Amino acid sequence: DAPPRPSLVDASQRKHVLPGGGRSGELTAAGWAQARALGEALRERYGAVSPDEVSARTTHVSRCVLTLRGVLLGLGLETSRLPVDTRHATEETMTPATRRCPSLAAHWQSCRAALRTPETGHASAPDPGGHFASLIAKVPADAKDAFGFPSTAVPLKDALIALDSLNRAGGGGGALPWGVTEPELQALDDRAAAEVALLLGVDLGDGADPDEILRLAAGPLVADVLAGLDAAARGAPRLRLLSGHDTTVKPFLVALDLYDRRWPPFCACIIVELLRRKADDALAVRIRAVRYLHGAFKTHQGLSSAVGRRAGPNPLQREDGRDRVRSRRRLLCRPRTDAVRAVPGAPLGARARGRRVARGVRRRRR
Repeated sequence: DAPPRPSLVDASQRKHVLPGGGRSGELTAAGWAQARALGEALRERYGAVSPDEVSARTTHVSRCVLTLRGVLLGLGLETSRLPVDTRHATEETMTPATRRCPSLAAHWQSCRAALRTPETGHASAPDPGGHFASLIAKVPADAKDAFGFPSTAVPLKDALIALDSLNRAGGGGGALPWGVTEPELQALDDRAAAEVALLLGVDLGDGADPDEILRLAAGPLVADVLAGLDAAARGAPRLRLLSGHDTTVKPFLVALDLYDRRWPPFCACIIVELLRRKADDALAVRIRAVRYLHGAFKTHQGLSSAVGRRAGPNPLQREDGRDRVRSRRRLLCRPRTDAVRAVPGAPLGARARGRRVARGVRRRRR
């Protein structure tokens, strides 16, 4: 097959040359080391695998491709012998398909418009300790224009978190620009997490259906994972690797009801294990979420306690066996006359309340 067209994300980010010669969006040496360490951790847990036992897929953004290569090398695999599937953004299912889905695009557009208003944007959200307000005062006007801050918190968060991670990887030296403190950086990270969670249907106010938003944002990814589990049950590759973005990890956590209201860290990993129980020979699924901390990968306690250590029924399916995001026939997004009405009715960070929303939460958990 012919390789996909070049990534527009790569082309846009590489226009920005950073001090030292690097470019925006490139995988750093610290990120490469984390990818290798993740592969080594997987090898230690699951043992050695041969190329014919592995299936691999990645988005065609270069840093995701390189991260996958680092994981494969950490697994002890020769990457030249392993075919890797990749797709252009117009066909990608590992990230929310705003370009292909009019309903989802309309929801995202209305959410972003709400974030730009004082009544429902970042300025209206709770600010314990006043750290976000102090950050706004510190960021100079030209940086606010460049990062669209504070209408959106994500681009500035990406830049400062990456710089902070590089500082830590280099031994802790180097201060953040403008005198930004750790509490202010955490407040920015929390606002960015709440912003994207809103786009995924978390904490929506009246006027939008969170279940519908979740189906549109995470449905294709969940269907892909379910298809992989079905194939594994029939004896398909022993290990299947998907290399994506924080916008891959986060919708998947929301679909699992495991979202902890934090931004996924660099090299975050969700492991879906298909097990066969010794007692009754039945298949069961176990979810493990791990993150890179202090030079090693550790199970995220907040998520592991929510899931439990015992394997059970597939958490991506309802009790009646149907997908958590409804039937697969509903996963394809197409223009509809009853398109999602997605005007958030509550300030960012506020918990949605009321009987209608509560019923929606229970439906997602069945």
